Order: sequence, then structure tokens, then C-alpha cells
Amino acid sequence: MMQASTKQLPWILLALASFSVTLCFYPWNADACFSVNDALWYAHSAENDGLASIYGHHPLFHLLLLPITAAVDFAGVPHAGHVAIRVVAGGGLAAIIMLCGALAGWRRRALPLLLLLLASRCIFVESAVGECLALSAASILLAFKYALDPSVSWLRVAAATVLALLVRQDAVLIVPGLLVALHLRTPPQERSFGRLARWLVGTGIVTLALYALLWKLSQVPDFLQFLLSITEVQDRTWAQPTMPGLSELSMRIAMLGVAAAGAHNHHYALALNAGIGCAWIAALWLTSRLCGASATPAPLRWGLLTILGARFGFYTWFEAHNHEWWFVDLVLLTATCASSLRTPRHGVRPAAVLVVALGVAGLLYAHGPSTWLQRRTTLADAAAVAAEWSHDPMQPVVLSYGYRPHAALHLLAIPHNPQILAEPPKPEEAGRRLRDALMSTTKPIVVLIDRFAGDGQPYQYQFTEDYLTTWVDLVPPIPPSRAWKQLGKTQVLWLQKPN
Repeated sequence: MMQASTKQLPWILLALASFSVTLCFYPWNADACFSVNDALWYAHSAENDGLASIYGHHPLFHLLLLPITAAVDFAGVPHAGHVAIRVVAGGGLAAIIMLCGALAGWRRRALPLLLLLLASRCIFVESAVGECLALSAASILLAFKYALDPSVSWLRVAAATVLALLVRQDAVLIVPGLLVALHLRTPPQERSFGRLARWLVGTGIVTLALYALLWKLSQVPDFLQFLLSITEVQDRTWAQPTMPGLSELSMRIAMLGVAAAGAHNHHYALALNAGIGCAWIAALWLTSRLCGASATPAPLRWGLLTILGARFGFYTWFEAHNHEWWFVDLVLLTATCASSLRTPRHGVRPAAVLVVALGVAGLLYAHGPSTWLQRRTTLADAAAVAAEWSHDPMQPVVLSYGYRPHAALHLLAIPHNPQILAEPPKPEEAGRRLRDALMSTTKPIVVLIDRFAGDGQPYQYQFTEDYLTTWVDLVPPIPPSRAWKQLGKTQVLWLQKPN
């Protein structure tokens, strides 16, 4: 027992360190939180909506937030929901590390692989802002680990699969890979497609029954609406109505590099980002080989390829431009390489240290500065100014320029109009709309603009000017209109007809 604990200790320490960084790295209202955006709404809903906060695409995640939020609030910690999402995300990341350790037989030589994973921008940022992807990846990895292990009953595999499906609906994409792993792990004379079918039907029925229960708790009127809630979002292009083409395929490949090191070109150049993504995979594979990787068992190999293939195909059609959908894939690839070190063929080669050091250094060089800058609270600070101005006796009309300022004002419970500048439009169009809005009212207009958070990618921090610079920074407003600037950029406008 003592020996087992000693072997696990480095993994436990890495898991605790990752949990702590996830919990503390970003303030609850950091620019990074507005860049990723969704987690802010989840936290706010957990604080204010109770069971009605349960969202059909990842219901168990929201249900789990509620008791944690209540406990944090009871302890007197401010912004309880925002703390809760980091607790859950940090717990998910810690679970990923421990599951990788278990797959590697707790061998320390597998730890460098986790450093390459944790240094990846997508893994770090998405976890640190409290997104649900870490918990989802952990539950998926648990189900896959169980499916690979002949000593684990099919019932336990089903339970882990149901858990993963309740955490996020898109975990359904792993089911074909689990079936492949279950089939191949079974001795040839005992294999039965009927048994696979019964397992699949039983798992599906239990999952649907629990979704129905969560639907009842959520108070959503219609069950189908609850299940398909992700398709109900207005004004968002989730997926294209036709089969994906070469442009979507290129974008999907490019997003691998964005997930690893962030975007360094706002056009998401295929060659650059695909090269970075392939370099990350090559570093992971080469490190495992230098550390003594052995052959991958058939259930693991074919199960992994089936899962990766299903996810790649689906996410080439559905939001190919979203790098977040590589999160689970990066975790599964790392876990597979870690598993290959369970029975190493040779000792650790010195070159492994060099590969990992160069890989981690390269990742941190690529996205570290922008990831650190996103700890600033520029948008939240500007929203506080807009909130103060909104209480003026003249009762100004407040507008948000884009969805991130809309989120900032919503969190402060400031009544505002998010529609007039919703897209957000280009400066010329925005100017016309503001002029029309100003002419249609006798009240002043307050406009909140995001100039720093953006999408948080490295490329936006490489330029000091943006497309709003001339419009709002270099042309001073005509009194009594005025502007509030931060770091030299206008973020809040008070627009008023001249007397």
C-alpha cells in the first residue's frame, strides 16, 4: 500500500497544482472569461436561477454547480457561482491527470506528456475560466479506460458512459469507439454482436430516462426542446446545412494548432496552424517513444481511432472554426501515449527531456504573454464605469457593442439594449446606427465597447491598433458628449445631442 502511494505521489502533486492554478489564475471577471464567455453565463445562472439553470446540452455539469455554489456562498466567499465553475473545471483537470497516471501504471516517465498537455492553450485557458470541457474530457476518459479493461464489468462501463453522456451530449461521439474497444477486449470465442446491441440499448434507455428526470428538474416546458437546446440558440451559426467541404476541412485542421498554441493570424492560416498542431502531436509521440513506449493494444488503438474519426467528422461539419472541440482529442491522445508507457521497452532517453523542454517552452512562448494579459479586467472595469454613468439623472440609454459587453452589463444587472450594435457592426455602420438612435430619443446614449478581451488569441495582442481606433480614439467626441479611456483606448462613450 505504501509503495503504491509513493508511486502515485507525483501524480497527486501535479493534480493538486493544476487544480490550484485553475482555481486562482484568472479573477472571476478577467478578460479571459469574457473571451470564452459561456462560463460567465453558467456561473451567473447557478447563482440566480437554481434548477432552472440546468441546460440540456450539459445538464449534469449545471446540476453539479448548484450545491458547490450554495456551499461557497454559505462560506461567505463572493461570486460563488464563478468559484464553483473553477472548482468543477479544476476537479475535471485533476481527474484527467490521475486517469492518465492510472493508465500509465503511475510511472513517472509519463509525467512529461502531461506537461505538454497542460501547457497547451486550449487546455489551460478553457479550464482556468471554468468551462465544462475538462469535466467532460475526464468522464469520457473514464468511460474509455473502463472499456479497455477486461477486468471491468460491462455494467460499470455502461455507468461511466451514462455519466459522460449526462455531462455533455456530444460524448455520444465516443460510443462507437467504446463498442469497438468492448468487442476487441473480449476473447474471440465470447464475442457477440447481440451483447453489444443489448449493452447499447440498455445504456441508451438509462441515459434518456435520466435526461427526462433532469428535464423535469429544469422546468423547461418541452422535453425535445430541452434535448435540442443547443440548436435553439438564436442568431448563431452552429452548423452548415450541407456537407462540409474543403474549406471546413482546412479550418478543422488549422484549429488543432490554435488549440495547442493559439492563433497567430486572424485568418487562421492553414499551413501555420496545421504545422503547429502536427508539431504538438509529434512532440507527444516522440516523447513517449524516447521514454520507452510499447506497442498499443488493439482495443486501445482501434477504439481511439474510431473516437477520433467520429469527432473529427462531426466537428468538421459542426463549428469547424471552434478550437475548443480539440480539447477532448488532445486529452485522449495524451492518455494513449501515457498508456503506452505502462510496460516500457527501455529506459528514458536523455533526448526526452530536451523534446519536452523545447515543446513546453515553445507553447508558452507562443501563447504565454497573451494568456497572462488576459488576467486583466479591462472589460469589467469599463462596464463598472458604464454602470455608474447609467445612473445619471438624465437616465441615459445604455447600449452594448457586441456580445461580450452585453455579458458584462448583464452581470452587473444594468438595463441595456444589446440589439442595436449586436453583431458588432463595422465602425461606419455603428456610427449610422448610433446617429439614428440618438436622433430618436431625447436622452443621452452610453455605449460600452470591448477593446482588449476580444477572443483572447495571441494575434490580437501583437497589434496596438484595431479597426475601431480611428473611429473612437482619434476623433474626440463633440461636447457635451465624452469618452472614458483605458490604456489609451476608448471603452465607454457618452453621446448627447448638442444644446
